[in-house]
Amino acid sequence: MSATRLNGLRAVLLVCLVVGFLAVGMPEAATWHVTPDPAHPEDRVGAVAAQAASGDTILIEPGVYYEHIPLEGKSLTFMGVGGAGGTVLDGGRSLPGREGSIIYTLSGAPADLTLEGLTLRNGTGARYSEFFDTIGGGAVLWWSAGTHRTASITVVGCVFEDNSTGGQDNLLAAGGGAILAESLGSVWIERCSFSGNASHEQGGDLCIFAENATALECDFQIDRGSWSGGSSIHHFGLGKLTIRECAFRADMGGGRWCGILTEASRVEIIDSRFIDFGSPLATRIEITFEGVGAPPQEVLVSGNLFWSAAGPDSAAEPSLLVSLPNGAYTVRGNTFVRCGVFLASGTGSRLVFRNNIIARGSLDLLIAPGGSLECNAFWRTAVIDRWGNLTQESNTTADPLFCDEAQGDFTLSEGSPCAPYSPPHGECDLIGARPVSCVLDVLACCVGQECRLVTEAECGVLGGEWMSDPPRGSCEPSPCLTPALESTWGAIKAMFRER
Repeated sequence: MSATRLNGLRAVLLVCLVVGFLAVGMPEAATWHVTPDPAHPEDRVGAVAAQAASGDTILIEPGVYYEHIPLEGKSLTFMGVGGAGGTVLDGGRSLPGREGSIIYTLSGAPADLTLEGLTLRNGTGARYSEFFDTIGGGAVLWWSAGTHRTASITVVGCVFEDNSTGGQDNLLAAGGGAILAESLGSVWIERCSFSGNASHEQGGDLCIFAENATALECDFQIDRGSWSGGSSIHHFGLGKLTIRECAFRADMGGGRWCGILTEASRVEIIDSRFIDFGSPLATRIEITFEGVGAPPQEVLVSGNLFWSAAGPDSAAEPSLLVSLPNGAYTVRGNTFVRCGVFLASGTGSRLVFRNNIIARGSLDLLIAPGGSLECNAFWRTAVIDRWGNLTQESNTTADPLFCDEAQGDFTLSEGSPCAPYSPPHGECDLIGARPVSCVLDVLACCVGQECRLVTEAECGVLGGEWMSDPPRGSCEPSPCLTPALESTWGAIKAMFRER
């Protein structure tokens, strides 16, 4: 056997021995099971978590558990066997030597946390700063010290209700009525619901300081919210915030700063609903950056419904407020009803505002050159272009003809000027966030010499003449224009005879 081949075999054997040694030396992740004990419901999950090692999974059988679980440097997974409806971690009972959060870390040692199929309720937050004794994370406080931002939190199919970091007298509350996630690499929240959570400072539900944060298919009921920025979500990070297919509802009756506040470099808010039955500020989205030398930001707001159900006929308060010194943002295919929109940008920014409906609202623009407004429906809406720099094409002021606005049904009726390929805006495709799904008794209405396709009731509000006899189902050709007299010798003679 040659020396070269012998050396090669020795190398292979050495690698196999090292891999085998590592496999033996590394313990396999364990799975723990926790069952309820009605006689002693306190600290059952926490007692198991204290024994578990980093990387383990804790399966929790259905029941109510009173818990305050400290985790220092352990990456653990907590799973409710019966789902959130049957497995409850309750922070309503204090435990000696424990903080008020249900799951928390105080040292900030990097670790990953996963929660699935649990209800977390009645948490009151944890004191986690040795300098300021701040309180954060009503139900969950998860943070990482330093600047590496490698730790993460993943929450799937969970319910957060009635968690809080304190009332208005708690001036040291750090935020996050339900979850405070600070100095993390990523936060992923999917198919979760939030209700009754509150914080004195930012983020009535979520306060997130992370590079990247995602909320997917979540439901947020803003009841108490926060007394500072972000009644529902406050996010700060140089990475990306994504909100997709979520619902935000508020019935607070009083003003709040905004529902969502973010200064992320990239923001995507897609296919979500923002419905406010009280103050339009409670669900407002505010995207801004106030730092010196801000990096370019990219914003996409697309396919969303904004409805201020109790708002005035021409909303003064914006439900979407974007103010960026430098960036590119696209607002496309949204429906705003009784909502205001305020968009501002510095030199070098670019705005695309396309295929949106604003009904009974307002659009206030302070935009540097390079933006455009195309294929939008501005019905009973004041549009203010303060700098006069925007290209405006194929916009309409016609009634979008919602199927049932009073009941919150903002799908479009057949014959809507916002329907795909509806004349004379056929090049625009669908305008707004909802498709065509109903047939209304809509006919031509003559308001002076302007023809509009509206219902009989709307025609009366406009003071027009509803063209029901004979029925006119189209404005092409317009039935409202005064026909010109025929230029015949008889007509000319008659004109002179009248003189």
